[in-house]
Amino acid sequence: MIVGIYSLLHVSLKGNTMAANKRRSRREEIDEAKDAIDPMLNTHEAAAVLNCSASTLNKKRCKGGGPPFTYIGEKLVRYPLSGLKAYIRAGMATSTSAPKPDRAAKYGFASAEDQPVTR
Repeated sequence: MIVGIYSLLHVSLKGNTMAANKRRSRREEIDEAKDAIDPMLNTHEAAAVLNCSASTLNKKRCKGGGPPFTYIGEKLVRYPLSGLKAYIRAGMATSTSAPKPDRAAKYGFASAEDQPVTR
């Protein structure tokens, strides 16, 4: 009787260990997939990276000329971190007398001058 309970308990514990190993390997797969995907930031996080307000990003998203973004679903706006870095690099200058870069053209957006004026 004791041997039977021990072997049943051993099999039960072994099954739990196998399930834990499967869960751990699935978690590792998910973590690896997250590392492979470019981190996506919400509007407030992207504003913190660019040192501007979330309102400024919202306006640039509507009028054009801001950093690249994507919609997840119908309403969820996310900014890829690599896009924010590229947006910052596109605005780099070596002199104050150099003309300001047209970031919008670099990203394929219409420039602010091409947008219709709405009042």
